[in-house]
Amino acid sequence: MQVADLNCPGCNAALSASTRECPYCGRSIVINSFNMIAACTAGELRTNINAFQSGLAVQPNDCALNLSTAFCFLKLKLYDNALGYFEKAIEDNIINSEAYFYYALAMLKGNKAFTTPKKDIDKAISLTNAAIALEPRGIYHYFLAYLKYDFYERKCLNIKPGYAAELEESRRNNICNGDIASIFEILDREVPEAIALGDLAE
Repeated sequence: MQVADLNCPGCNAALSASTRECPYCGRSIVINSFNMIAACTAGELRTNINAFQSGLAVQPNDCALNLSTAFCFLKLKLYDNALGYFEKAIEDNIINSEAYFYYALAMLKGNKAFTTPKKDIDKAISLTNAAIALEPRGIYHYFLAYLKYDFYERKCLNIKPGYAAELEESRRNNICNGDIASIFEILDREVPEAIALGDLAE
């Protein structure tokens, strides 16, 4: 018999830690993208976290469970908790671009880039560059544009390429308003006027 390592966050069925979709309710057990939990309540997120942590107690190096837990903590704005799980997810799977990107977002801990320590900004930039090296997506370049504008440009510090070049790259890589909204929902900030792109598709 298979030993139960976690319970489905949807129907509470006992499952093994390696299960990726509940055979009873059809719910995805792991969270593959932040958008999957966009509409989750705090209670649902806590239920997910408990399920994932039960699985991680058995399989601590499971990238999908670590990343799923990190996404839930990020959605709850518990940034310090999220950071450790993102780091572990990257250790377990170094080619997942989203893990690097959302780790970079979590580095700001809900603060403006302008008020974030430079070492954390530079780490966020390094993580986002790693995501771009794996998958050059518009949303990644746009986040770099925000970091470089709000921290470097506003403080009259030099960095190359600058924020304007990153904005252009974000356009080339099909940035959309939905991507921008998702970044600033996590950051809990308004989009700075200097990097607003008003002529994009939703």
